[in-house]
Amino acid sequence: MLLAQPTAALLNLITAVRNLVGIRYRGAWLAALFIGLYLISGGLSWQSSWDFLPVFAVIIGSMGIFFLHGLPRRSALLLGSVLWLVFNLQAGSVPGVMVMGADAVSNMYRMARWKK
Repeated sequence: MLLAQPTAALLNLITAVRNLVGIRYRGAWLAALFIGLYLISGGLSWQSSWDFLPVFAVIIGSMGIFFLHGLPRRSALLLGSVLWLVFNLQAGSVPGVMVMGADAVSNMYRMARWKK
C-alpha cells in the first residue's frame, strides 16, 4: 500500500491466508476459492497492465500449492517468484525485489538439490 500498489497489497494478504491453509489442506475447491478471490481482488483494484504479473503469479502459486508436489511445485513457485520480481522492479520496491530474489534463489537451490 505504501507504494500505491493496491492490487499487489490485496494479493499478498490473500496469499498469506492461502499459504497457511495450503500447509494443512488440499483440494480443487480450495484452489478455486483462492483463485476466485485473486481474480476478484485483482479486478477491483486493477490500475495498469503491470497488475497482471502479480495476479498471474498468485494463480500459478495456487496451482502449485494445491495440485503439485516436488519439483513441479517448486517450478510453479519459482515462476511466481520471477513474476513478482519483475513487478517489484517496475514498482520500485527494493524490499520486494530483495525478498522475491531470495525466494527465487532458494527455490532454484532446492530444485538443484532434488535433481541430484
